[in-house]
Amino acid sequence: MSLLLRSAIGVTTIGITVLLAQPADQTAAKEGDLKKSLFLLRQAIDKYTGDQHRAPQRLQDLIAKGYVTSIPTDPFTGSNSTWRLAMKDAGKARRAGDLRCA
Repeated sequence: MSLLLRSAIGVTTIGITVLLAQPADQTAAKEGDLKKSLFLLRQAIDKYTGDQHRAPQRLQDLIAKGYVTSIPTDPFTGSNSTWRLAMKDAGKARRAGDLRCA
C-alpha cells in the first residue's frame, strides 16, 4: 500500500472520529449551560419567595422585582421564552413548585 493511500485513510479516520465526537461535546456544553441557568433561576425563585412571602406567579416577576436582570436563554431551544414555572396547588393558592423548559 502506498504511503499516500495510508495517509489518506489515516486522515479520513481522524476526521470521522472528530465529527462523531463533536455533537457529544456540544451537547455536554449545552447541558452545562442549562444547569447553570436552572441554578440561577431556582436561586432567584427561592430568594423572591423568601422576601415576598409568596412565590412568583410568572418568571417576569423576578425581573420586575430585580432578582434577575433577564431570563436566560435555554441553550437547547435558543429562546428565553420556553421556561415554565411548574405550579403546585397549596390549598387554594398556587405556588411555584419547580422550573422546567417546554
